Parts: sequence; structure tokens; C-alpha cells
Amino acid sequence: MRRAKSAEDLTTFRVDTRERTIVMTRVFNAPPQRLFDASTRPEHLIHWWGGAEGSQLVVCEVDLRPGGAWRFVERSSDGHEYPFKGIYLEVDPPSRLVSTFAFDVKGWSDREVTVTTTFEAWNGGTKLTNTTVFGSVKDLKEFAKSGMERGARQSWERLAAHLGVSSEASSKGSARSSRGELRLERTFKAPVERVWELFTTKEGLESWWGPDGFTTSVKKLSLRPGGPIEYVMTARAAELIQGLKKMGMPASSEARGTFVEVVPRSRLAFSMVADFIPGTDPYEVLQRVEFHPTRAGVRLVVTLERMHNQQWTERSEIGWKMQLRRLAALL
Repeated sequence: MRRAKSAEDLTTFRVDTRERTIVMTRVFNAPPQRLFDASTRPEHLIHWWGGAEGSQLVVCEVDLRPGGAWRFVERSSDGHEYPFKGIYLEVDPPSRLVSTFAFDVKGWSDREVTVTTTFEAWNGGTKLTNTTVFGSVKDLKEFAKSGMERGARQSWERLAAHLGVSSEASSKGSARSSRGELRLERTFKAPVERVWELFTTKEGLESWWGPDGFTTSVKKLSLRPGGPIEYVMTARAAELIQGLKKMGMPASSEARGTFVEVVPRSRLAFSMVADFIPGTDPYEVLQRVEFHPTRAGVRLVVTLERMHNQQWTERSEIGWKMQLRRLAALL
């Protein structure tokens, strides 16, 4: 009788000293584009990239273009931080990605390696292959001894789990990650520092966040990639409360999400969980805000991932337009 495969058996890990390479492969039950997105977009990377269990990415910066830089900082469960960096050499979605990789600490930062990742359609899923080329056999052996294999296997286990959570639409109406986007732009006659503060502090958000007739109470706000944001939004107007009741929704609802990108006074991105829609499974919605200083003040560009259907996308857009008017009035 054959032994059932364990989670680690699903990933092959092969060291070739002659070629100075380490090759990892695994087949994931997801299409190549989803694997490519999960490997290149911060809102996905923060959920799985890293070594030991319990670690998290506290910095996740991606400039996805040939010549663009990436930089990650991983914080372990005991509080130690480990920086990594590299340059993208090839970006060919959704089939191929090549970049340099370096552990950015003294004694290791100059021992750069090249990592080629391929995404091959395979029996309805994707065969993911990572080929790491080392500068010397000595470097290869030292990397291998450092716990690279165990950390890489655990990382891909988290990737598989993340892809499972972000699965394609179910019969109940869960949304896919490729729903498309819509864009809003506003210019405010205020310094960028002031607008940034109103977006990123508890006091700032509570002063304007939410559509007309709602108040917001922020419960958690940790301004870093992977940090939580949680708040309670409450309808105050009687007609709003009645309208929500007809939709099967309460007057107060809790919202929770995770910061994906935080570049002070420049870019902010957060992924919110849409778990309040009757008859629809929870799913994540990415929202990005760009702050562009101008002579008159700051031009704000808001990019919203679409909801699971047109009706809810329109509601999201209307809500954002209302709260941006509230922000303008405050400024």
C-alpha cells in the first residue's frame, strides 16, 4: 500500500553542484496567471513569502519591470528582521520571471544569485519551477546548509494555502482576483502631508471616512505592510438604517483588512475583506491610493478593484465618491 504524500512531498528540491543550481518544483491547483500574480503582487506576497512559520513581511516593495528593484524585510516570530533585495531581469507574465536575489546583510549581500521562475500550465493547474544559480559551489553549499530547503518548502505551503483561500468564484458568488478596476481622481488644495495624515491615522480617518450618513470608529490601525486595519461603520440616518434592513444588513458593520503597501506621502494600498454581503462568500478587495504633489496641493488617484457584480461595484464607487466629498469639505 502506497504511503499518502505529505505536504512536503509535493515539492521537489534538487541540488546540482556541477551546475551550481538548486531547482524546486511543485504543481499548484491554480492557473499560471494566478501564480504569477501571487509571486509578484505585494497584496499576495505578504501572505506567504518567507521562511520559518510565524514570520511576516513588514516591508514588501515591488517595481515589476526589467531593471526594477524589489526589497523585502521578513520579521521572525522572535522579532528579528531579515532584509532581502534584488533586481528584476526579465518579466514575461504569466510564464517567466527572472531576478537577482541577495540576503542584504554583511557577509551575504555581495553573494548575489539569479533566480528563474517559470509558470507552466500543467493538467489544469500550474507547474511552478524555481531555478537558483549560485556564483560558486561554496555559496551553494552554504545556502543549502542555512535551512533554505525547509524555509522554501514552508513558504510554498503557505502559498498553496493562500491560493486556496483566494479560489475562483463559487456557486454562492465569491469573486475572482481578476475582476478589473475602476479609477477616481481628485485634487485637493492642501499639503500632501495633511492628506496623508487623514488617510493613515485613527483621528484622521474617523473625521471623514465613510459615505454620507455614516460614522466610523477605528479599532486597529498598524501602518505597515501586513499590518491590520479594522473599523466599525454605523449608519445614523433613519432612512439609511431602514434601507440596510431591507437588504438584510445591520446598521453597524465591522470592516477588516490588511495594509499591502505603505510608502509615506506617496502610495498606500490595502486589501479589505468583503464579508458583509448577504448570500456571497467573503472575498478580498484591493484598494490603492496615490498621492501626487502639485503646485495647487495634491492630486489623489484612487484605484478600486471591482466587486463581485456591477451592482456592488456601483455601490462601492458611490461610497468612495461620497467620502471623498467629505474629505474635500474637511480640507
